[in-house]
Amino acid sequence: MKTLLCALIAACTIVAGLGTSRVSALAMDVCISGRVPYEYVTESGYAGVSLELFAAILEQMNDEKLVLSQVPWSRGLRALGEGKCDVLLSGVWDTEREKQFVYPKQPIGSIAWQFFGKEPYAELSGMWGGVRGFSYPEALYEQVRGLRRDVDAPTQESMVRKLMSGRVSVIAIELGSAQTLARDLGVTLYPVGKRVYVPLFALFNKKVPQNVVDRFDEVMERLWEEGVVTDVYEKYDLSIPRLSPRDMLVVDERFPPITP
Repeated sequence: MKTLLCALIAACTIVAGLGTSRVSALAMDVCISGRVPYEYVTESGYAGVSLELFAAILEQMNDEKLVLSQVPWSRGLRALGEGKCDVLLSGVWDTEREKQFVYPKQPIGSIAWQFFGKEPYAELSGMWGGVRGFSYPEALYEQVRGLRRDVDAPTQESMVRKLMSGRVSVIAIELGSAQTLARDLGVTLYPVGKRVYVPLFALFNKKVPQNVVDRFDEVMERLWEEGVVTDVYEKYDLSIPRLSPRDMLVVDERFPPITP
């Protein structure tokens, strides 16, 4: 695991006006996937909605150091289980993960899944493709029940490339990444079917003291109430419904194409 960044979290660097109440907490070793626009590093430091919010929370918890290790998400999940990192940013809930890791009560945001085609008025037909190892919401699977999932790929970028080459009719990828990939690859993606929002979490390993997780929840709830979460998401051109930890929002409407 390669450590890419060791950043000192200075007061008010990420979010201002969060209050001054603090408790002692551990410096956090955080595994991130490098997934834009959620958690990634740049030449000038770290970026992404989940990472900015997480750093703001730790600053309020009196953490002095945030050590980031960028690894493939599946490897990060394994490292979390092995105690090689304290937190994995960021993931969705499922029953098996809840047995292995600690989920805070407060989501750190939400994430939207959608099917996309490469032509206007694409339909949920033919073959569909997805990313290996991704746990898609059941409401997304329901939309393609009976269709063949013949093409999988290791990343969302490679999945978009397979769509554009005609290897597959529609693909299931995450909305924020679709926006980034449309711009980076110079392609237009056409949303198909219903959009499914689910809560997004910071996953803790079980060695992190419960009082640290509880304090994390207290600060996170305040960020929600004060509108800070919405502000950070809007900075990255993302919408952010507030969902309960096991909730799901299914939006049934026609969305505009995602353009470069």
